[in-house]
Amino acid sequence: MKYKKLLSRHNDKFLNISLSEWIRVLPAFIIKLLIQVSVIAGGTIITALFIEEYGADKLPIFFMIQALLVIFGTTIASGFLKKHQPSNLIIWGSFLASLCFISASFIKDQPIFYFSILFIGFSIFLTQVSIWMLLFIENLFSPLEGERTIPVIESAEPIGGIVSGLVIISFVSEISALRMILIVGVILAIVPSFLLVSIQKLNSIPVLKVRRKHRLQKQIKRNMFQNSIRFFRKNRFVTGLFISIFLTFFIVQILEYQYTLAVDEKVQIEAAHSYGPHTEHAIANALTHNFGEIQIGIFGILFFIQILFASRLLQMLGVMKTFALGPLLSLISFSAMFFHPSFITTILAKGTFEVTHGIGKNAFANIFYALHEDIRDDAKEVLEGIGKPLGLFFGTVAILLMELFLPHEKLSIWITITLCITTAFLFFLILRLQKKYTLVSKRKLCSQGNLPEKMNAIEILSQKGHIGSTEYLIEALHKKNELPEVQIKILKVMGILEDQMAIPAILKSFHSPQQSIRLAAVRALGNYQHLGKKFFSQAFSVYSMQSALKEIFLDNRDMDIKIAAIKVFANLKDPSIIPFLIKILKTKDPELMAESVSVCGMFKDVGTISYLEKHLNDPSPQVRAATIIALWQFRRLRVKLLGKMVDMLDSKNEEDLLAGIHTVGETKSVQERERLIDFLSNKNERVRRYAAIALAKMNENKAIEHLVEFLFHEEKIVGLKTKKMMRGVHKKIQNKIKKRSIQEAIARVSKILKKSKTSILEDLKPKDLHEIFHLFHLIDAEREMWKIRMILKEKGERLPVYS
Repeated sequence: MKYKKLLSRHNDKFLNISLSEWIRVLPAFIIKLLIQVSVIAGGTIITALFIEEYGADKLPIFFMIQALLVIFGTTIASGFLKKHQPSNLIIWGSFLASLCFISASFIKDQPIFYFSILFIGFSIFLTQVSIWMLLFIENLFSPLEGERTIPVIESAEPIGGIVSGLVIISFVSEISALRMILIVGVILAIVPSFLLVSIQKLNSIPVLKVRRKHRLQKQIKRNMFQNSIRFFRKNRFVTGLFISIFLTFFIVQILEYQYTLAVDEKVQIEAAHSYGPHTEHAIANALTHNFGEIQIGIFGILFFIQILFASRLLQMLGVMKTFALGPLLSLISFSAMFFHPSFITTILAKGTFEVTHGIGKNAFANIFYALHEDIRDDAKEVLEGIGKPLGLFFGTVAILLMELFLPHEKLSIWITITLCITTAFLFFLILRLQKKYTLVSKRKLCSQGNLPEKMNAIEILSQKGHIGSTEYLIEALHKKNELPEVQIKILKVMGILEDQMAIPAILKSFHSPQQSIRLAAVRALGNYQHLGKKFFSQAFSVYSMQSALKEIFLDNRDMDIKIAAIKVFANLKDPSIIPFLIKILKTKDPELMAESVSVCGMFKDVGTISYLEKHLNDPSPQVRAATIIALWQFRRLRVKLLGKMVDMLDSKNEEDLLAGIHTVGETKSVQERERLIDFLSNKNERVRRYAAIALAKMNENKAIEHLVEFLFHEEKIVGLKTKKMMRGVHKKIQNKIKKRSIQEAIARVSKILKKSKTSILEDLKPKDLHEIFHLFHLIDAEREMWKIRMILKEKGERLPVYS
């Protein structure tokens, strides 16, 4: 129980995933796990059976047949994605693969038919299911979500390796490897039923579709190879990715051959020294058992690294550098195998490659967001369905040529040399792709019309590893006639990046004619948490910021902008702004005075008491509340402050009462908790709302349902105000509210779609689009908001930009 509470409290920090993302991550993870267990266990058992039946010297033929069948299957299946959702394809593909495995286990006496059915089930159906799963997962998350969530879902692969290894070593001694194929088929049969049950949770936010353009329908007539040629001619980035995938699986095949030979040699030696009776399929069982033990070790290490470090590596190094990390570490391990060839160094090389390749998969999955959505699925099928098996095929050809022309005693050393040369080339190729990755994203940002694609490009350019991305974002920010939504998104990203070079561009946006852009600019500057410490020595920078902030403060009537500007002053922590704050304290505007008091409190200086204490008797309840909150840090004043707070709670004046409730929440005065709970049943709606917010800040679960009710109030302005007030709510309560809000939003959006009898955005009425947009805004479903904004713009409708 304690462990469960601990995980609930810390899982956001531990796994770097929010609650709203968990709703999609968990079912996707389970499906991926089932598929991976089937892929790894199935592939291991089939390999062991083939070696026993035909010998290790026939492995190249085994690899070549598999590669050709994968290409054949991808060519046939290439048109399915144009007509069917990946989820439906996964259901049918896993069902057919399961059927092949189960039926094959009953014809063991006919090796040719037996292996034919197994090859079809594994190399055609199960391989395609793995490709469709990648597409399915990608469609669940945005690029920045993918940085954190995809590594967790991809951790299903090492867990699948561990589980399959445990299944193998647990059952292979009880039942033969031949019969274990039946178990794999049964595990795979779970996928269709589980996906059907969990599809609603995976689509936790109803998927709204944008009608495909007419020109895209022509692509359906093209086959996979025509698409490949089209991609390579028009997109050098895709060409580079194709070569990198080809080389990766060229390495995979050669390394797999070396590894399999090493394990087979070990098993044959052990069998030669065994004097006991040999059971049926003894060699296959022994090989399977050894493969299983090694898998548990390798995938155990991969899981540990994947779950703890993979997403953080992506955020620290960026996508392409994380992708390049695998070849670099593998090159080191291959060099060790070159200088000291042995069973141990071969296993270490295999393990290093599997671990780094697993981490690289996270980066590779994120790379596809850089491609335009019209070609993304086709490109992934080309790379996974053609590039991968071609690498395996030519890896096998390389093995055959080395076997044919090299002495047997020299074979191992030349295989290692080939691995080292290919891996070094792959490493430098990926480094060169970084620039193309940046340019592809820049082109998307500069494209016209498709708002979701432009937003994706902004998120990609905000990742680490790009050279000149800040300059590209600044260029787009000041581009003439750029959409306000795009400019606001860029400003938000600049605030997250905290790049010093972006500050002049942010300050320039202070003069935008759009109020929402000016507000976003001030808030972006406010996100520079260590502004004062970082730029304190740069006098001109500090002066220019102060001048711009004072100017926007004095020239704008919008209170949100003024308040945001004052909060930036707090981050500067420059004593020279004190006179400006004291000057604001003397104004007659209660809101400005209150914010100025709050900023003075942020200095945590006992000297502020003499300036602030007199405002405890200010006629404005808002100023008095801000003063109590600012001075609450000084314990010797708390008795006096508590008395002032109680006076406000006892007041018959509504504004005094609301300010008092707000003060209790900010100071977390637990002695007033019961009174706040009583206020939840007050007849006055504003009192109930303020009480719910205050209780939520004190981590009180009783506030949750009340706040959800206010969020989805029939008057939209009430919902927007509630959402704004919730920014300071306790994180644990925020997560619970988010979960309930998503459920409520789903129900309401689904009701609108059901009534409209369509989920195509272009077919919805403007009134329904506005309503759905508001619901998605309440739960921060940005991707769907971007789609709706794009359609409303095409319809000539005006949409307020929510800040």
